[in-house]
Amino acid sequence: MRVNLSNTVFGLIVVAIGAVLLLNNLGVTRIDVWYLVARYWPVTLILLGISSLTGDWGRSERDRDSEDSERRASRRRGQAIGGWILLLLGLVLLSGTAGWYTIHWARLSGMFWACVLIVAGWAILRWRPLDDASGADDGGYATTKWVFLSSLERRQPGWQLESGSYVVLLGGAELDLTRASIKAGTTYLDLTAMLGSIELRVPEDVMVYCNASALMGGVEFFDQSTGGVVSSQGFSRPGSAESGRVLEINCRAIMGSVELK
Repeated sequence: MRVNLSNTVFGLIVVAIGAVLLLNNLGVTRIDVWYLVARYWPVTLILLGISSLTGDWGRSERDRDSEDSERRASRRRGQAIGGWILLLLGLVLLSGTAGWYTIHWARLSGMFWACVLIVAGWAILRWRPLDDASGADDGGYATTKWVFLSSLERRQPGWQLESGSYVVLLGGAELDLTRASIKAGTTYLDLTAMLGSIELRVPEDVMVYCNASALMGGVEFFDQSTGGVVSSQGFSRPGSAESGRVLEINCRAIMGSVELK
């Protein structure tokens, strides 16, 4: 059984704080615990970063063994990026709270949001929208539907699902595929939720493959999920061979959420 570094360290920290508080109340010590917490709390971010770089958060050995090498590599890349971000952020904040130098919070905030925009722009550049439906046959996306400061609902019986992209910015989209007409073969969807949400209801007999990435957001894939500062993971769900319908999804949640259920 693999030891979870973050749980072990944080457990020891909580026990140590409790022990010191007990000794202070018994008059044995006079340690200002809360001063130390206020001064060194960024150490928790550093530990989280190290744990992300060295382990598999919240995953059992059975889950890791059942995951294929390509999806494991994709998830590990996202986990490593998030680990480095937490580690560097923790070091910067620790330098300020420990008094090693004065933090310019306005500049730090500006740098943070600049990095967010860079990563978001990189995610946008990875889209593969096509202007014609012929591209859907080789994995392209026929159309792009934008939802900006509004909502989109597809719940009417018999609506036609086509390969395409859905981009939601400061809004929400709900696609009920259980009421949709889905052709036999493979349908490709590209979903992007930026400061918004996308929800899909998928029929049980449809086979689903999903490549998910998140930047300070989350992706829920039936009973599985990925999310956090930066994460990337592949999912799949078997359907019915008789239906002959397959759904391939690329989705990203940028300070938003994508949910399949």
